[in-house]
Amino acid sequence: MGITKRPRLNWADGGFYLSLAGAAGMLARLAAAHAQPSLALVAVAAGGAWATAHWLGRRWLSPLAFVMLVGCAVAGLWRNLPAAWLVADVAAALAAWDLDGFAARLARYEPRRDEPRLVANHVGRLLGVTGLGVILGEAALVLRLALGLGEVAAVALLAFILLLQGMRLLDGDSEGEVKQIDV
Repeated sequence: MGITKRPRLNWADGGFYLSLAGAAGMLARLAAAHAQPSLALVAVAAGGAWATAHWLGRRWLSPLAFVMLVGCAVAGLWRNLPAAWLVADVAAALAAWDLDGFAARLARYEPRRDEPRLVANHVGRLLGVTGLGVILGEAALVLRLALGLGEVAAVALLAFILLLQGMRLLDGDSEGEVKQIDV
């Protein structure tokens, strides 16, 4: 029995491995630099197991490995690792989790002629959302605002409305193009 030929690595898989290396590697380096070798070892083990499972097509490990990496980030926060780097670490783990699921969905279907554009759109949106998430996470660590309950509710409502409008704007661009190609 020989090794089966794997399909060529696509952008979704490449982005997954890059995000995962960033998440696990950043956490391991932070932990090692702050004399937390057990935390570094768990982060490397979770990242290595997730990468191996992804390569072998074992998608069931993805949620467990994601929770392990986020748990390592939380443990790092309790052990006084720099919170700013931990926010970036969790964002990279989220990106890896998203790209793992996206690659799994792509693998279920026959290749399409517009697949590179579909992957590029997804990765572009993911980069934008991840970047915005890191910026907002870092801002939450730095800014201290004294707001009342009514003000917080108004800001939350405004953020919700803006998020819905942004999703409609992003959804309208690519969905119509994909639907036209399918017809």
